[in-house]
Amino acid sequence: GWQYRFPTTMHLLSCTRPLLDWVVRERVRKHPRIHLMERTTALALLGDATRVSGVRVSARASGPREPYDLHAALVVDATGRSSAAPKWLAALGPATPLAECVDPGLSYTTVQYKGAPGSDVPFLGVHIRPDRDHPRGAVLLPVEADRWILTAYGMRGHQPPTDQAGVLHFLGGLADPVLHEWARHNEPAAPPRGFRNTANRRYLYERAGAAPSGFLAVGDACCTFNPIHGHG
Repeated sequence: GWQYRFPTTMHLLSCTRPLLDWVVRERVRKHPRIHLMERTTALALLGDATRVSGVRVSARASGPREPYDLHAALVVDATGRSSAAPKWLAALGPATPLAECVDPGLSYTTVQYKGAPGSDVPFLGVHIRPDRDHPRGAVLLPVEADRWILTAYGMRGHQPPTDQAGVLHFLGGLADPVLHEWARHNEPAAPPRGFRNTANRRYLYERAGAAPSGFLAVGDACCTFNPIHGHG
């Protein structure tokens, strides 16, 4: 059943990922000691098996250019879930760092909708959680630009489809019909987008010999959680 309503001091700030990234980027850009190199791709780490001494990069500002080296006392990998550091470190000599992985097989599909929800939905947000008889869930939240974002999720065997008709059919199997009815009467602003790479993975860089000195991995480049935990 539905959780009862009660006064709370908790607040939820909902927005799309591009807006969040833009806000963080603008704050970083204004820092006097940080210089952003735009349209630049990291290609490899410099150094050897004992120490990382920099990064080889390629600028894409005005067409492909010859790679060049940036030397540094400390290289911080904050490239996220798709980090290439394990492969790059292996090329320098150390063995690929050990990794712990727990894959729940969780899949997401997200759809943005135009305008406000129907008048028959008396909440600012809705979360239908899965249960034993309904192994799928969905959440609806308002975001910027007068849009709403709906994310459907399910475990192995109950992955949400990535087409609009399939999403509606999936929502019809939730424990409550409220989001299915809402989606039927509201217009999508963009096609559904799926996400399947949800494994929890931790690289054990702290183990002796796992990484040379002069290198530090942070955030998702070091430890990646299922995005439902909000650490992405």
